[in-house]
Amino acid sequence: MTTFSDDSQTNRVNGKAGIEPVYVDPEVFDLIQRSLKISALTQGAFDITYGSIDTCLWNFDTKMTSLPHVEDVENAVRLINYKNVCLDSESGMVFLKEKGMRIGFGGIGKGYAADRAK
Repeated sequence: MTTFSDDSQTNRVNGKAGIEPVYVDPEVFDLIQRSLKISALTQGAFDITYGSIDTCLWNFDTKMTSLPHVEDVENAVRLINYKNVCLDSESGMVFLKEKGMRIGFGGIGKGYAADRAK
């Protein structure tokens, strides 16, 4: 579920955004489905498609020397929309409609892991 590993299921989904659906394990599929339900309940205040900003806007670390350009911010924010995540429960496929879209589990993953450990 991580985005820190190039071969994770999450990164495979992100890498095929706007191109083709990707099969994910049932556990990952269920978490995406749960996340989308929370997104709908919160009218998008919670949204796993925030991932489009995690590479250019979110990582305020020691390597970041300036703020991103306004155009980059607008392009990244434009991709945040949980309604553009398509799930096919029969095949276990996930499709992000827009090229450049990214999902991430930073807002739900730790709680999910804690529930699983419990």
